[in-house]
Amino acid sequence: MLVIMFTDDVKPLDILNYLIKYTDDASVLSAQRSKTTVELEMAHVMNWAVENIMTVNLLKTVEIVFHRPTVSHDLFPSVMLNVGRVAVAKLFGVYLRHDLNFLQHVESIVATCNQRLYLLAQLKKQGLGISAINSVFKAIVLNKILYPLLIFFGHLTVGQKHMMQGVLNRASRRGFIPYYYDLEILAG
Repeated sequence: MLVIMFTDDVKPLDILNYLIKYTDDASVLSAQRSKTTVELEMAHVMNWAVENIMTVNLLKTVEIVFHRPTVSHDLFPSVMLNVGRVAVAKLFGVYLRHDLNFLQHVESIVATCNQRLYLLAQLKKQGLGISAINSVFKAIVLNKILYPLLIFFGHLTVGQKHMMQGVLNRASRRGFIPYYYDLEILAG
């Protein structure tokens, strides 16, 4: 509650820009057609931090420019001082690429879920019942798949959808869940 109250007064300079605040994290989204540059928005946040006796960790600060694959790099905004420009950034647990391809995020989900399926196999070997295994599956696997699924599902390729469905299929084959989950229906 205190964080919300403390950071309530920092707002973007331009109405077209967004400042997303979450506990000790902030993200500035600057539209191409904004009258305020991302450098000015960043300076505004930095000044606010100084006025409120806070620091911005520039080692953790990155910039990502979302663009079409065919756009000339000459049209990109200039690189900000002390801020690295990246092709992929992790925001609220989701890997975002400059071209909105979610392959890295899907690969991360699948790798994590496969490790958790191994854990479920060990719990099953120890004699944990199907009801309890299903509850653990929902908590540590299904929630990992569902977390941002509704947001990015429409951007997934057929192959990426198959990778995620494969996790659900393995869970079903190994008897961790009493029924079949269909990714298309879950994203519904």
